[in-house]
Amino acid sequence: LRTRVEMVDPQRLFSFLERTLPFYSFDLLVHVLTDPYLSLLESLPAAAKEASRVFLDGEKRALNDAAARRLRRSGFRSVSYVDGLHAKLVAIGRPPEYRYIVVGSSNLTQRSFDNYEVVLVIEAPDAELSRDVAEFVAAVERASYPAP
Repeated sequence: LRTRVEMVDPQRLFSFLERTLPFYSFDLLVHVLTDPYLSLLESLPAAAKEASRVFLDGEKRALNDAAARRLRRSGFRSVSYVDGLHAKLVAIGRPPEYRYIVVGSSNLTQRSFDNYEVVLVIEAPDAELSRDVAEFVAAVERASYPAP
């Protein structure tokens, strides 16, 4: 595969994640998570939930506690907080060869559909970008602590 980059709006992001996440493990790093994205994650197959990791901003616990509990109840094994997490990143697949990297300004919330957001979907990222993203995710994981 050749690397392909596409800029998408929040509606197309939701559709892309809806079509893609059921088939891959992923690392999701996001500042705030609410419906409809939360419901989308809850609806994923058990295998995707068990193999994937979710990191939420611990400084936004008032908003993220309910999301963390819903994710755990739905079968996600790895739901963590990271204080000061402001990233919006989904690394789909497993390093060293991520299938997709999604990065942008959009929180995964209903409100994002009404905002002016920019999101890049990178298909078949090169080895250097995949390595850099994997290192960033590892640093976030080291700073994380379990969510409720």
